[in-house]
Amino acid sequence: MSGPSMPENIEEDASAEKSGACGGSTDKDSNNTTTHITYTAPDGAKFNVHTSGKAPNMQVGYNNVMHVTDSSFSNTKRPRLRPKIEPTLPLVKSTEVPGATAMEIIAANIGKDWRYLGRTLGLSEGELDNIRADYHIEGQYEISYQTVRKWKEQGYPTELRRLAKCLVKMGRGDIADKLAKMKAAGES
Repeated sequence: MSGPSMPENIEEDASAEKSGACGGSTDKDSNNTTTHITYTAPDGAKFNVHTSGKAPNMQVGYNNVMHVTDSSFSNTKRPRLRPKIEPTLPLVKSTEVPGATAMEIIAANIGKDWRYLGRTLGLSEGELDNIRADYHIEGQYEISYQTVRKWKEQGYPTELRRLAKCLVKMGRGDIADKLAKMKAAGES
């Protein structure tokens, strides 16, 4: 069985050496491979494909770049894009189940951190994916609200104090402060 062959409508970069099924050149010192390919589709559209480096990074066209590295998938402690917000008030110590007001405070303030909150509360990736799929049309507020609602349905204790601790752990002390103010006002 022979190796893959290149379609006739693919042009190799003139600077590339032939390397298997696609053009490429290899830097002998660092084992980096660079490949430039121009592909003309049957409808006449042209696509430029460029790969380079030890990692299989790929650029298709001039604007679409995908960087794939070994650490892209294994880094579970990604750096936060924004600084952690520490609480300024004492944490809620209530053992009661969070009510509608607490859920609304979180849904209105958590924003893009909803998935991180779900993980911190112990929800699985599958549960979070299902919440996103089921409520994406309703928007971010509803996704966040349903995340907390799903956590409340779990079998382990769902206490207001645990929710506040999780918010602080994930760097959202500002929301923990709002829960403390809510509790001080006699709401839940």
